[in-house]
Amino acid sequence: MYAIKQAILIKEKYPDTEVAIFYMDIRAFGKGYEDLYERAQLQRVRFIRGKVARIIQTPKKSLLVQAEDTLAGRVIRSEFDMVVLSTAIVPSADSDKLAEILSIRRGEDGFFKESHLKTCPVDTPVSGIYLAGVSQGPKDITDSITQALAAAQRVSSILSAAEVIIEPLIARVNEELCDGCRICELACSYNAIVMKKEKAQVIEGACKGCGECVAVCPKMAIHAFQRKINFISQHENYGG
Repeated sequence: MYAIKQAILIKEKYPDTEVAIFYMDIRAFGKGYEDLYERAQLQRVRFIRGKVARIIQTPKKSLLVQAEDTLAGRVIRSEFDMVVLSTAIVPSADSDKLAEILSIRRGEDGFFKESHLKTCPVDTPVSGIYLAGVSQGPKDITDSITQALAAAQRVSSILSAAEVIIEPLIARVNEELCDGCRICELACSYNAIVMKKEKAQVIEGACKGCGECVAVCPKMAIHAFQRKINFISQHENYGG
């Protein structure tokens, strides 16, 4: 879609310029994108379905593009003054380290993965960490702005709330059974388990009650308990 946009801008400023787009497949998936595609066709932008095989610099310093036109069933050779590559977007090289630090997941493509594509599109399994822009995958400017606004709204809803709802269950460790094998610490997706004096201890504020540690403990030293909550009245809170 960016190639089509750039082709239209060139044709608007320099109408006599010959512009060709080589493609394997085109899906104008966004709102108004199909209109943009048709607009490019009306401006006589050439769309050639086929993979470019070679690009050769000629003695005239132009570029000879050799490709197969799969719709026409023939090999074509065309000279151009400029060739622009539509390159792919890949995750940052250190995204795996950031995912490990924040305890968030990555998808098969290497980008950060949301909790649920439809119901929680900007949320991660870790409370207070949200996704926006190309951290989740390739996006254009409009989608990036929309997602950034959604992430900002999720953050503001937490900061402006008088009360925070937390999970009712929490993991507890029986220190008499725990032998400090650290299996639960490695299995916890939220970094809610630490080792102290060779015994596992649960950080209650980080525990989500998911039960991963309960399932992997070979000594059955971890169990899920109802979280104990102390309610403080407003007068007690302010010393009244």
